[in-house]
Amino acid sequence: MIKKIIVFTALIILIMPAVVFAGSGKTSNNISGRVVMEKVQKESSPKTTHAAVQLDIIEKNGTQKIRLLEMWMEKDKKGLNRTLIIFRKPSAVKDTRFLIIQNKGRPDDQHIYLPALRRVRRISASARNKSFMGTEFTYEDMSTRNTDDDTHTILREENYNGYKCYVIESVPKTKGAYHYSKTVKWVAKDKWIILKVEMYDTDNKLKKVLTM
Repeated sequence: MIKKIIVFTALIILIMPAVVFAGSGKTSNNISGRVVMEKVQKESSPKTTHAAVQLDIIEKNGTQKIRLLEMWMEKDKKGLNRTLIIFRKPSAVKDTRFLIIQNKGRPDDQHIYLPALRRVRRISASARNKSFMGTEFTYEDMSTRNTDDDTHTILREENYNGYKCYVIESVPKTKGAYHYSKTVKWVAKDKWIILKVEMYDTDNKLKKVLTM
């Protein structure tokens, strides 16, 4: 059986906050992965953010889905994020709203508004690994991962799409606590943004690729 690899391409119209991870590992200039990702968090997480996003979901066989959405994010007094996502297209998901409230020391709260039903539903912990709005993303993918949950190593430095990047591997500290065995991220050194993320399944095989 051939396992498909899902490729996501997020086209940024205004600004989209990066998915943030922390690191350990060091490079030739003695900077650690954690310091790199702290810079990412600082530079990519203003107090308020508004983004218009086109999400192109391309499967290995070439099948493509397009989602248009708007995203608002703000930080509360404790520095925790509150994110609202509203889907604009296609019509099947238009006006669906997704609210994420980041918590310290416990999983984020997630709520989804379904316009066809005119009701709000809380996403339970047991449903976090299910498909998010018909995409290959899961609800857990949409949450903010705690920076201390993983062990992070800078694998190398290399060029990617014209940017000099740190390549960082992130492995969960607790086995089985996350539905990926590891993620590998390309971080632009001068911009401190994540340009690419590879996600590996529990068999350590590449499952998804997210590019910004």
